[in-house]
Amino acid sequence: SGALVRFGDNAVRVSDYVGDVYGWDLGQAGRLITWEDFSPPPKNAYLPLYGMVLGDEQNAFAGYASSGAEYLEIVAVPEEQITYYTQAYPRFVYNRLYFQVYNRNGDGYFRTLENRNSFDAEFRYRFLTGTEADYPGIARAYRRHLEDNGLLPSRAPSAGSGDIPLRIDFIMADQRKSIIGQAHEVTTTIQDVDAIVDDLQSSGIENLSLGLIGYSRGGSVLFRPGRVNLLGELGRSRDFEAVIGELREEGVDISFSREYGLIGEGQILPWGNALRSASGYYVERRTFETNAPVNLFYFARPRRIVEWVESEVRQMEGFPVTSVSLGGFPEMLHSDYATGNFLSASDIMELYTGMFQGMESDLDLGINLYQPNQYLWPYTDRFLHAPVFSSQYLIETDTVPLLTMVLQGSMDLFARYSNFSFYSTQDILRMIDYNVYPSFLITEESATLLLSTNSSDNYSSQYEIYRDLILEVYGKVNAVLREVKEARWIDRQVLADGVIVNEYDNGTRVVVNYTANPFEYQGIIVPAEEARVFASGRN
Repeated sequence: SGALVRFGDNAVRVSDYVGDVYGWDLGQAGRLITWEDFSPPPKNAYLPLYGMVLGDEQNAFAGYASSGAEYLEIVAVPEEQITYYTQAYPRFVYNRLYFQVYNRNGDGYFRTLENRNSFDAEFRYRFLTGTEADYPGIARAYRRHLEDNGLLPSRAPSAGSGDIPLRIDFIMADQRKSIIGQAHEVTTTIQDVDAIVDDLQSSGIENLSLGLIGYSRGGSVLFRPGRVNLLGELGRSRDFEAVIGELREEGVDISFSREYGLIGEGQILPWGNALRSASGYYVERRTFETNAPVNLFYFARPRRIVEWVESEVRQMEGFPVTSVSLGGFPEMLHSDYATGNFLSASDIMELYTGMFQGMESDLDLGINLYQPNQYLWPYTDRFLHAPVFSSQYLIETDTVPLLTMVLQGSMDLFARYSNFSFYSTQDILRMIDYNVYPSFLITEESATLLLSTNSSDNYSSQYEIYRDLILEVYGKVNAVLREVKEARWIDRQVLADGVIVNEYDNGTRVVVNYTANPFEYQGIIVPAEEARVFASGRN
């Protein structure tokens, strides 16, 4: 989400921070097997931006890549006992070491790429003084750059009531091993979706955005990519059309949701469909879900991803969905060394942007993307799973909402699922502070049905269990953020340790008190662990 590195005299050695802006390019790592080790991976930076401030509201600069961001790293080096300066700088990668394998035992050696990365590097600096010389000023400067170059949508979707939107993703089905072949575990039918939405609406939540996951034969992992192919146990095709059509008329955003980044073993053959690394091998990902039907995955080729998305979106025209939700590739950018058909990271950016440009011009569908990198923001209506924490390296002294300050007002931003340990009072306050909306992952049936599927990490999702929590979390966040839904976030200041004030261009201020003690602001007491709206012209 953003992090500060404060200048300090470190008594011990602290490791440098090196951040690949658009993520690690697995295609240039050689033959690589990545393992799911259940530890949180380092977060992408998502935007090619950094800055430095010398004295709050004195002098600062914002630095950002206007070309070559796909090969950019941001490096921050802390002051140590040998070097008495804190350093931060951009680094463009024209060549790198990768592991070249030369036998079936996996033996090999490190070498540089045969052909270096070819791109134009352009990095710009905007110098800031006075009230602009802080991290909100850096966010504003970068936002102006994006707006001036048409790299942000003009405004966020505002369908529905004056309330903020709530995101609900439904796991409809997934596959498990059976005595012979595979069997489906159905957790939410299309009629269940209709009933849950009716219940939420009767409870006062009208502005809804829905995603249907695992809607096709094969579930969420072993589906046939490029085909809608609805699973009959979830409802007939006309049932889907009727429910989706009714929800659309009620102003509910509803979409089919799909992840295209990985190919599961047994889903389709890797030949011609999987990503090849510079060493000539497929890039694999292995998991430890021993009871799940799939533990070996390959990363999908970008050309195939585009073909599958375009094919499936055309089929979605037969249903009255209002949007499409896509994940798995918006946050990845891997070179593809397919024989005779090499694609660089720059080529893949052009491939994806061309696909979304076509969707934007030819289809009347909103585009919801899970954690998209900056180059896809012009086509993004809803940013799903927006990060609200930094990678939390020791060098990072403060976590700040730099990303959401840049994006607020241009698209709807949704936090990660609240029913997975993101629902405490502090978490709710962070959603208000960072201006992100709540989201939940829901099933009608118990999540125990998913224990032997690849969705087993979704360990608790039954609507009956989370209904009251959904109403509570949404009610608290909506009570504050609905007051600034159509306003522009222009500043953020720390009033005291654990007390934040966010300022909006309609004159409204939101004070967030994370502490266990009341705080007085402009003669008004903000209770402990609560947020208050100070609206312009009224109490």
